[in-house]
Amino acid sequence: MKFKYLFIYIFLFIFCAITFDLGAGGGSAPELVFKSWQPGQSPFVTGPYIQGTTTEKQLSFLTNEETKCQLVVNVGYADDNPANAYQLNSYEFKIDAKVLLPGLSEEELKKHTFTFPEQGKQPIAAGVQSFSYTGEGTLSEHWGPSGGKAARCAYCPNDSRYYTGKTPQKGRELKITVKFIGYYGTDPNNEQKHEIELPLEQYERDQMRQEYLDHQRLHRTLRSADANAKYGDLYVPERNEFTAKNKYSDAHAHSLMLDSGLATKELHWTQACDKYVGEDLGKEHRITKLEETGGYRNSHHHVYHVDSGASSSTKYWSHHQYGRALDVRTVDMDGDGEIENSEATKWIDSYYMAEAAEKYANAGYRKWKYGDGHVHAQWESGRSTSSERVSQAPEEQQNNPSPPTPMPPTPPSTITYACGVHSGDASLASNHTLQASCSETDSYGQGCTVTNFYACQTHTHVYPALISGACGHTYTSANASLHALQASCLVTNANGDSCTVTGFYACGSHTHVYPVTCLRSGCRQSVSNQWVHLVRCSTCSKKYWSCDPVGVGHHVTVRTCRRTGC
Repeated sequence: MKFKYLFIYIFLFIFCAITFDLGAGGGSAPELVFKSWQPGQSPFVTGPYIQGTTTEKQLSFLTNEETKCQLVVNVGYADDNPANAYQLNSYEFKIDAKVLLPGLSEEELKKHTFTFPEQGKQPIAAGVQSFSYTGEGTLSEHWGPSGGKAARCAYCPNDSRYYTGKTPQKGRELKITVKFIGYYGTDPNNEQKHEIELPLEQYERDQMRQEYLDHQRLHRTLRSADANAKYGDLYVPERNEFTAKNKYSDAHAHSLMLDSGLATKELHWTQACDKYVGEDLGKEHRITKLEETGGYRNSHHHVYHVDSGASSSTKYWSHHQYGRALDVRTVDMDGDGEIENSEATKWIDSYYMAEAAEKYANAGYRKWKYGDGHVHAQWESGRSTSSERVSQAPEEQQNNPSPPTPMPPTPPSTITYACGVHSGDASLASNHTLQASCSETDSYGQGCTVTNFYACQTHTHVYPALISGACGHTYTSANASLHALQASCLVTNANGDSCTVTGFYACGSHTHVYPVTCLRSGCRQSVSNQWVHLVRCSTCSKKYWSCDPVGVGHHVTVRTCRRTGC
């Protein structure tokens, strides 16, 4: 008797242990990673995301438009996911997008919305290994509907909508935190959660590019029709076009700038003024230095803090925004001891400087009538030319038989860079070296194939041709195998049976279907369900196997009478 009770106790203990294991979970928590992501129009990034290893360039982004930002994210099981790990039952993505403007109150921040739609909790079909989110976020307008002070700029006391002071803040202006929550376990009422996060935030290059993108709609709407026809849409620079900030940056908060050889342009303009004085005005004095007052301006700084009162197209389009324009103070070109740079003096010296820039330094446009007495010149092509003064005018030589005045000290020596086009300070030589390859990638992660170009030269990016697959996706040749038509599925179930689904694309998902046989040992026919042959008798309500002739015979409801004559 004691042995019987002991047996019952052991049985109950094992049964409870199994029940507890099924309810609380006897497997390991799944290991999950962000496999790929693409925010906005930034390049497609193949992960996995690893904190501290994934670069800020891979996590940075540029929105698609001023008020729109696409987001595609894919999560999957990690390569080192434990063999006994649970499969997820369901999942959801939570997207926290922000416009970071330090120092603003909660009420003020509400004016700067940045939101993404949420899809809610999604069930997972058996065998599915990847989980994705696709959505379009919306941002508040960067500028007021009347075209006045920018909505996000209203709290910018100095230089940029991105900062509250002279120097960049630690927080990035646009940030998207993607949270993935996976649910697992055998008890639907007591599921476990596994959460991972992907922090997407703009680094400085994309913050600056965002300014140009944000101003495109403003330019199209408020710029004159003539300017629109002449210039087209506002160009958004590529990441690799920015260089370290130098003296030609015009008082903006960023540490980067666009510079198409401004030091060389200043030198060539100085030479042009000197040549104009000697050969066009016939004067002996020399022009050896110009004082630069304006160079590169990031787009926001130019529109809202420099030209904020202008109504002409220069407010919305300026070569200062691309490092191709210079402003310099007027110098005494005609040698009369006065600087004539106002309406009262007919802008004489300013006009001569503007003429010199166009005639001898290859400037495409110049302007000289400014109230503060500066002269503007710009080089749309990006290149200036050197044209040094060679002699005095003949009439001056006749009137001045005495030996010419000794040449003043020459400007600081310059070098001709490796590109053969530009020259300037030796410290800037790295900006003109020959590049073996281009580091830019397209939205599919393909590298630009252009090689052997100089860093100072822009080029049109060329990427390998894309494939429009029969699966409906566009992809690269390197990823063709991920989109190929599959003859059969290689996934097997716990019994070792292979999935019977055929003719599907590798990039698509499908519900696995496995062959099953009748559960009755004497049958073993292939059926859609192992219990399909077990039926209920309509007369006696008892169940029997329809594949068993004996069972069928026991439940025949109509029989032939055996009585002779019946």
